[in-house]
Amino acid sequence: MRVIKFITFPLLALALMIAGCSQTPASQPAKEEPPAEVEVEPLNKEKILTLLSEANEIDHQFTVGKSHTEEEIFSHYDSYFTRSYVERLILGGGNLKKQGERWVIANEGGEFLEGTFMNEIDEAAVKIDTAEDGKTVTVTNKVGDGLYAPHDEIITLIYTDSGWKINDLKWDD
Repeated sequence: MRVIKFITFPLLALALMIAGCSQTPASQPAKEEPPAEVEVEPLNKEKILTLLSEANEIDHQFTVGKSHTEEEIFSHYDSYFTRSYVERLILGGGNLKKQGERWVIANEGGEFLEGTFMNEIDEAAVKIDTAEDGKTVTVTNKVGDGLYAPHDEIITLIYTDSGWKINDLKWDD
């Protein structure tokens, strides 16, 4: 009798599982739809100037006199700058040098190299161009205050998964 109970329970459980798995669901599973196109948050002049001002503030807050890991640097700049910008202009611009696994100011007490930082934006003279797809904005800031030779700072903003960020900076004579 024990043998029958011992065999009956597993057979009964198996029969119930098979019956349950072969039943047609009451409703069909939802079909996967491709993700909808992300809507780009449009930028007006005021938003652009605010973004650039706040980005400049973040850039100036970088702690001089301390060493930083690469990830600390990326984290510091992440809110306003793309990773590509940080790689090219912050880490690769010549103002920092690597000592072991950490980064330090290359010329402590010296000036940063031209073309690796933004000057204050001249609100009256700034020129703003938006690409047709709305995902790229080019800001041209005219600088020529006597401290630097007259030049244009061409700042490229791109729309990313986490909003608008500065992706490039070029100084053009």
